[in-house]
Amino acid sequence: MITKVHARNYRSLGDVEVELGPLTVLVGPNGSGKSNFVDVLHFLKDAFTHGLDAAIARRGGIGDMRRWSLGRPRDIALRLEFSRLWSPQLRFLSPLALATANGRYGLEIGSASAGQCEVKGERLHIKWEGPPEGYEIRGGKVTESTCELATIVPTSSILAPTHPGLLVAGLVETIRGYGFYSILPNVLREPQKPGNDWPLDTHGSNLSSVLRGMRKADSRFLPEVVRALGYVVPGIQDVRVVQVGGYLALKLLHEDGKGRRHWFDAAQESDGTLRVLGVLTALYQDPPPALIAIEEPELTVQPGALALLRDCIVEAADKRTQVIITTHSPDLMSLFDVDVLRVVAMTEGGTRIGPVAEWQKQSVRDQLFSPGELMLAEGLWLETPAG
Repeated sequence: MITKVHARNYRSLGDVEVELGPLTVLVGPNGSGKSNFVDVLHFLKDAFTHGLDAAIARRGGIGDMRRWSLGRPRDIALRLEFSRLWSPQLRFLSPLALATANGRYGLEIGSASAGQCEVKGERLHIKWEGPPEGYEIRGGKVTESTCELATIVPTSSILAPTHPGLLVAGLVETIRGYGFYSILPNVLREPQKPGNDWPLDTHGSNLSSVLRGMRKADSRFLPEVVRALGYVVPGIQDVRVVQVGGYLALKLLHEDGKGRRHWFDAAQESDGTLRVLGVLTALYQDPPPALIAIEEPELTVQPGALALLRDCIVEAADKRTQVIITTHSPDLMSLFDVDVLRVVAMTEGGTRIGPVAEWQKQSVRDQLFSPGELMLAEGLWLETPAG
């Protein structure tokens, strides 16, 4: 689980440090920087999966990623702190040993010539009941390492070890498996080409393959997806995937209340129904990623269904995975415990992120207002740091 994220000079994030729990709800208006914060984690996933150059290129280059000040542009610095490390590579280690694992990872990226970038430093340290693992690189030179690294390493690509230690390899595998979701109903509505049955893609472009894979594997979570969807859209009894030529088509079974049943194509379903199906599949996919981030899950979903959506999000965070969601919906944010909310605000100095101000938290605990009512009446305020 990631316990803290520190980002400096990344897009609108001038210098933010955010504590995360099993569930974190980022609340704030459009353009405040919620997506930029989530993209810090998505960027690290892309860098570990595809290499640093590809991850930066996907974001328009270093110039578009880096925050510009009035003076000289400054380096991007990212740091994660984590605990309770686990991945399939570590399954033979005792759960108690892994529960004690904790550490931090940091990356500094600066400019090179001709608009290119370079890694100025990278540091990873993991502590647990066994020998600690990690490495540190500055200016392309290894300054310390428990892993097998070349003495001189390239400064234009991600500096993961070629022969990492066991825990380092487990951390890299975990980050590569993070799931980031912005479900697009139109992507789910049309028949899809067969794809990977895990994990679910960002926009749901392989949803049919994932659901088919869950059915074939007799996943214990597939009935949960159908059950939850039936609460959101009364009458839905089942979901199936059929082969249509070289494509997979999604169908939903409806009952009209008189015992009559009929299978409807996804093209006949509402945006809200398809979005909820995509969000539920992201939350219940088997096996679950170590972290799931969902952008604005409430979009096109009727307000009456938000409580069920909240319950599924909370259950996933309690039992299976770490969850981050972004929202600017007063109705949805009011359904969560105020302590899991993180206010995201745009100021002259850039994006600021932190807990709700204590005096507003107390108003919620005293049941005087809900978080959504406070946001509409006076805005949610950030807790002022001590001192």
